[in-house]
Amino acid sequence: MGLFLIVFTLCRLVFLIFNNSHFPTVYFTDFLVGIWFDLITTAIIFLPLVLFELFPNKLRDKKYYKLFLKILFFGLLILAIIFNLADVEYFKFTSSRLSSSTFTMLAYGNDFSQQIPSFITIEVNVFKMILVK
Repeated sequence: MGLFLIVFTLCRLVFLIFNNSHFPTVYFTDFLVGIWFDLITTAIIFLPLVLFELFPNKLRDKKYYKLFLKILFFGLLILAIIFNLADVEYFKFTSSRLSSSTFTMLAYGNDFSQQIPSFITIEVNVFKMILVK
């Protein structure tokens, strides 16, 4: 869980660095509030993992079950990073963060399937910018 909090905090810093013109003053308390939201988000994201580990089952000692849990953990982590970093570029165009309304809007018609390649391109460009800076 600590890894998720660190990743979310780093994503918030990247967001702030690339969108600093929109936020002229940022206080330390703003980051404390952000950590509170990160705790809630982490708890929600970890819920499937907690449920798999909470209930006793005979599969716990099996190698493939442990592999499944690792894949689930890293899959959720990567998905969370992708959505957090997508906000870096999305915010520049809309001045708002990604939310469920974004996906509702994209779901109308075939817009979403047409825009997936551009989202992937944006993510690759964000990773390149992070590595360069």
